[in-house]
Amino acid sequence: MEIFFFTILISLFAWLILSPVVFVWWFFDPYAKNRFSKSHGKIAMVIYIGAFLSLMLIFSQGIEKLLFFIPDNWGGYDENGEFVTTRSLIAYTLALLASFFFGHVFDKLEILRDENHRLNIIAEIERRKRELRYSCLDSLIEKRKKVETKLKDLRKKSYKTRRSFYVKSEIQILEEMLDELEYKISETERHNELEQ
Repeated sequence: MEIFFFTILISLFAWLILSPVVFVWWFFDPYAKNRFSKSHGKIAMVIYIGAFLSLMLIFSQGIEKLLFFIPDNWGGYDENGEFVTTRSLIAYTLALLASFFFGHVFDKLEILRDENHRLNIIAEIERRKRELRYSCLDSLIEKRKKVETKLKDLRKKSYKTRRSFYVKSEIQILEEMLDELEYKISETERHNELEQ
């Protein structure tokens, strides 16, 4: 029976230690988080809960130390007959509120980062489109070949290895550029035919 409880305790401890590490990793690598969450949604939720509880425990320990001026004999007995200090009660309440606040901040930061990334892609596409403005037909055809080759290489690379955030973004930009090049080439050819 002791081995069973010891195994549960070790598993709980490992969960509370590893969850914040995974959460931080996902924060800096959102593509890995999105990919894992789509295929293992329940496990991702367990990791989020573990990270939240770890943050709450860390905050509660720190806040309890800050409340040193509250005497240890202030408090009351819970339903199990155990004495709960006022210091602990205040610390856990503030830790819960602080954890919710930080969870909200991380969520907003992730939304802002995603929006910033989306706008960066749009800006990069527009910048590359402007470079095509005064290109002749031969130049456009040459650029189309380069874009097709680069796109093919990136897609091949993305199948061999885990598709990185940069590769995914560049593929999206190149696909847009390929569409724009096709349009520009057809427009230029039509214009040349009308001139003849």
